[in-house]
Amino acid sequence: MDSPFASPTPIRLLTIQHIIRDPLPPVEWVVQPVVAKGERVLLYGEFGALKSWLLLHMGLHIAAGKPWLEEFPVPKPRSVLYVDEEMTEHTVRLRLKQLVAGAGLPTDNVDFRVASREGVLMTEMGGRILLDRVWKADYRPEVVVVDSMRATLVGSENEQEDVIAFWRAVEPILKAGITLVVTHHMRKPREEGPDSNRYRASGSTAIISGSDSAWAVTRHGQAPIATIEAIRIRLAKEPPPFTVEFTFEGDEGPVRAILGLPPEEASMGGQAALIILGVLEGRVGEPTAVLKAACEAEGIPVRTVERAIASLEQQGRIAKVGGQRGVWALKKEIQCAETRTNPL
Repeated sequence: MDSPFASPTPIRLLTIQHIIRDPLPPVEWVVQPVVAKGERVLLYGEFGALKSWLLLHMGLHIAAGKPWLEEFPVPKPRSVLYVDEEMTEHTVRLRLKQLVAGAGLPTDNVDFRVASREGVLMTEMGGRILLDRVWKADYRPEVVVVDSMRATLVGSENEQEDVIAFWRAVEPILKAGITLVVTHHMRKPREEGPDSNRYRASGSTAIISGSDSAWAVTRHGQAPIATIEAIRIRLAKEPPPFTVEFTFEGDEGPVRAILGLPPEEASMGGQAALIILGVLEGRVGEPTAVLKAACEAEGIPVRTVERAIASLEQQGRIAKVGGQRGVWALKKEIQCAETRTNPL
């Protein structure tokens, strides 16, 4: 049948027979169940919610082919391009140095690259232009992280047409077989009462609806603990919210990230950790009972204290004294004591 309209290629149509007869291919995960191959993944949170730290940490583990947070499988290493239009080059380089040191990742065979403030804009041809520039740099990424939507979107995030144009602009990236992860901002909670994270992505509702999966990030006050909540996942059952706990050693020291306490315990767990560290400061060792008593005096349940102790030990911040069961000290205090006992 002749068509009255000119079109370069026919549309691809799936017959019901093909849909029913042919088995579905298995889902190919980049990070299970957070990022699937070929998806548009949105990670949004308030300013200072540790979004960039999270994605840099995840990106390094994707490139290294190592499980993220020792919990979420990364089936194989993939080349990662981090398009950073938010931070300065100095900031992103420092953070990567800190995260690599904290994770103890070997970098010889880790294919992770950064495009820092290269002026990437998702105009109508933005996705094609980005791919062309990357390929001219002789690079073929399998995962592209764009930080952030607000910095690369043309127009207003409040205008549905502009947001839809953004998602259309990045389509060539997906068609090239590349997985796309985009960061975005979250508006502040409403003053009149609790507000679901599902509706807090800043701007048009098309921001979430244009993604294949979306994750909300919130922070526990000033504590370096972020809760990640699945807002939508199309290829797996939504997991319960989980927390990621960061440990910062000075302004330029190693930064570690571990899977933290469940969100309902995280705030209390962070408080328990601060109390434990305070009790152990300057001491050669204190038994578990003393740590529990100090925390219980502040109304913190015993189980939360036990998990906080285990978390601090996993982070390498506290350790058992001389192998004694249930006697703890700050790792740095133990190291200082060992140096005094065994001088060079």
